[in-house]
Amino acid sequence: MKFDVLTIAAAIFTLGVLVTSLDLQEAFAGEVQAPSALHQGIPQK
Repeated sequence: MKFDVLTIAAAIFTLGVLVTSLDLQEAFAGEVQAPSALHQGIPQK
């Protein structure tokens, strides 16, 4: 069975979307979001 480039690309894209959706569900599972200053590299005391 031969796969063309578009079939492989579509499969990788679909897997990527599934993995991303699973990661987003875990991120919103009640985890406390860090302050935006920490994302910018500004240390907080």
